[in-house]
Amino acid sequence: MMPKPRLSLIFALICVLSASSCAQVVRRTGQTLSAQAKRVAAVKIEPVDWKIKPGHPRLMLPGDEWASAIKRGPDDPRLARMIARAAYLKKQPLVEYDSKKLLVRSREALRRIPTYAGLWRLTGNDAYAQDAKRELLNVCSFPDWQPDNFLSTAEMMNAVAIGYDWLYDTLSPKERRTVARAIIDYGLEPAMEAYTSSGGWTRAPHNWNLVCNGAVIVAALAVIDDDPEMARKVLALAMRSMKSGLATFDLCRGGWPEGPMYHNYATRYAIFAAAALESAPVKAVELPSKSLRNAGFYRIYLTGPTGKSFNFGDSDETIGNSAWLNWLGRRYDARYTAFQSTITQDEPSIFDLLWSDDVKEDFKQLPLVRSFPVCEVVALRSGWGQDDTFLALKGGDSAFNHTHLDHGTFVLDMLGQRFAGELGADNYDLPGYLGPRRADYLRSSTAGQNTLVIGDASQPLDARSRITRVDEEERTVRLDLTGAYPGTRSVTRSAAIKHDTVTLTDEIELDESASIIWHMHTSAEVKIDGQRVLLTSSGKTVELLVLSPKRAQIEAVRDRTRPPALPIEGMTDLRIIIPRAKSALIDLRFLPVKE
Repeated sequence: MMPKPRLSLIFALICVLSASSCAQVVRRTGQTLSAQAKRVAAVKIEPVDWKIKPGHPRLMLPGDEWASAIKRGPDDPRLARMIARAAYLKKQPLVEYDSKKLLVRSREALRRIPTYAGLWRLTGNDAYAQDAKRELLNVCSFPDWQPDNFLSTAEMMNAVAIGYDWLYDTLSPKERRTVARAIIDYGLEPAMEAYTSSGGWTRAPHNWNLVCNGAVIVAALAVIDDDPEMARKVLALAMRSMKSGLATFDLCRGGWPEGPMYHNYATRYAIFAAAALESAPVKAVELPSKSLRNAGFYRIYLTGPTGKSFNFGDSDETIGNSAWLNWLGRRYDARYTAFQSTITQDEPSIFDLLWSDDVKEDFKQLPLVRSFPVCEVVALRSGWGQDDTFLALKGGDSAFNHTHLDHGTFVLDMLGQRFAGELGADNYDLPGYLGPRRADYLRSSTAGQNTLVIGDASQPLDARSRITRVDEEERTVRLDLTGAYPGTRSVTRSAAIKHDTVTLTDEIELDESASIIWHMHTSAEVKIDGQRVLLTSSGKTVELLVLSPKRAQIEAVRDRTRPPALPIEGMTDLRIIIPRAKSALIDLRFLPVKE
């Protein structure tokens, strides 16, 4: 069997990565329509020839499904929570312009405008339409949508486009022109600039690509009647560009190398685009991806029974709303919808109300083990219950966006508590944090992971490792970590779950003797008693037995950082230290102490 090609090299064959994370685009002001038309005509790409449904709304739901959503809305218990949220939002000031940090404002606009507009359509209460219009016209009065950070532009454009489409019947002709021009001038114009200059996100395989292109598709379909030539060319460019991001789903079979938070983010916008492409054209248009339909499995499997994710890299433990699971669930696998219904009760979005169905399928009948190739992530569990054991580990490629130097890292849930956790993301503004200086900061360095540090050095920036064996029946996995440790003969990490007991075994063969430190970060109280460590969290206890090495040196050190790095609260670094060796076997057992 031929070895798997390195992830970064695979992506290099698909697209050329830009050194910068986004295109540097400048808004063109005072441009006449005729000059705009000439520039659009100069773009050498065949515009899409889709026939679009007349009138509005045309985004996110076909017309007949809007009728169904309105009919079932009053009986949906989530509607009351959405109404309560709208009442809270109405008491807040309008979204304010911030030329440097508009992304936060864009996300707030996406929270407010579709909520108000959707509630108006579901309830017929005109007060919601007025609230939505006030927010909509406010952001359209901004001087720009921060085009030098197209992520801000994209999210604002998406929010405004949805509002324009859903509120169309309530807008005056003048208001329609104002909103449409804002979408075109502040959104589609900078997008065209990025496409024609091959801006970084237009060719990237990471989350930016799907977020930006997804928003462009939604916006172009919203205003295609207002500027057909611009919209149809931008749609063609977005569909072509989006192949780079969608290729990541295909390579990882629904997984994502940037971690579950960025997976959720990228998938959300891919589904915004997919939903709009289904509902707006007379004949639905599909996104060019075979594995996007599998994205729900990654969301499900990387969530432990505690509700916390396997938050490797720059991901958070709490992922947030994943209403896109409902859209995929209606089309491909109803178990996605069943899972989403368990995590969205307190904070539903308007898209949960629009896209969800009542389902009888149970996601807890899924297999207990699943791995995702290329991003090299695997999750194992003893069952789907709240107190069952959950273990997730990773290898992968450190060259990818938002990764840490974390090959071999893992998280562990037992007895409804997280006993091995990740430190999470640091301050993105730290010098070189998102680039060449990841080893300088605890959270992104190898010492800040639940893995091995050999010779007091972090793993290299181009480290690569892979899963070499997964046995679903036996619930075992083996990772070859040798590529993450230069100057070693062999480094492997094996894990297994039997009943609720976890076995974790590291086998290390070095070219020369060096120090070896096993790290695990935990928020539990730690008590060391010889070769036995008791971990206690919220009254629940797990026993860690160190079977090898004998007479191990074990210590617990509080995690600390210094500003401007973000502080670390309540985490302890549990270490097993081998001062110097040429080979080592670290053999561990985690056993839940049941009452």
